[in-house]
Amino acid sequence: MAHNLMNDRMAFVGSPPWHRLGQQVEKRVTSDEMLKAAGLDWQVHKRPAIGARIIKERGSNPPIYDRYFLQRDPIEHETDGPVLGVVSHGYEVLQNNEAFGFFEPLISSETCHYEAAGALGNGERVWVQVRV
Repeated sequence: MAHNLMNDRMAFVGSPPWHRLGQQVEKRVTSDEMLKAAGLDWQVHKRPAIGARIIKERGSNPPIYDRYFLQRDPIEHETDGPVLGVVSHGYEVLQNNEAFGFFEPLISSETCHYEAAGALGNGERVWVQVRV
């Protein structure tokens, strides 16, 4: 069965869960440590799509377009990051560090700990598993 992991980007606690891929980490890692171990410490940017129309220009700096590309930062040997999707002007990007930061108060208080995290495809799907 194919795993679809993004360049084997995954981190886990305990035994390897998936085809023996990914980076093993200690049970008490911080959000930043888990992001780095899983190879998820990159950003996604919202950029005007090719052929997008300006829907509001006056009083708006920069102008607002009808559609945008979501593009990931390039990693490893990439010269450009891939486009992960097309969204409307109202879409707000949730960065990986913001998503993982949600758990940080619980992780620091030892109420829970990370179990696994990774990315699928080109990074369009990022997941995290936390044990309470």
